[in-house]
Amino acid sequence: MNNDNASANKPKEKSLLQLMDEVAVGVKDPGQLGEHTHADIEEQIFSKLQRIGLQAIDRQHEMLVRHLCNLYKVMIGIRSRAPNKEEAALLQVTLEGLQDYTVKHFQDEESYMAYIGFPEVDGHIKIHQDFIEKFLTIKKAIQARDLAGVDELFFLVYRWLFDHINRDDAKIAQFYNPN
Repeated sequence: MNNDNASANKPKEKSLLQLMDEVAVGVKDPGQLGEHTHADIEEQIFSKLQRIGLQAIDRQHEMLVRHLCNLYKVMIGIRSRAPNKEEAALLQVTLEGLQDYTVKHFQDEESYMAYIGFPEVDGHIKIHQDFIEKFLTIKKAIQARDLAGVDELFFLVYRWLFDHINRDDAKIAQFYNPN
């Protein structure tokens, strides 16, 4: 048998990014991500991250990705079992870090939008408030030992980060630099 034909008939393996996107929209189970390393996930997410062309905001988006990847690292460690005391503490610190940085980013972004006179600032702030509300709801469930919430929170932030940057934050850059 010709090996070229055998490999041509073999289904093409999906990239990690494709698999993450399918998990994010509920097509695949998070357990199907397997044991991809923190570095694998970070590399894939950074490859998908769209720069909007406003340096300060782009840097903050990169930091949000780093916080998200830290959550992934913790998530993989506790996926199939309850966390021990140290892992529970690490999860709490990771959630707090992600929350604090997200709130800081939103405040900075909202201040910037007001400074440049962005006409959709109120709607953008509402989007931020809705996201924080969802984040806090899931975080409370996790703190009540609903560990399924860790996957849910990771993919909420993952989906939101790219949808929000590509759709909403891109409008800020277009307003500031319409060329």
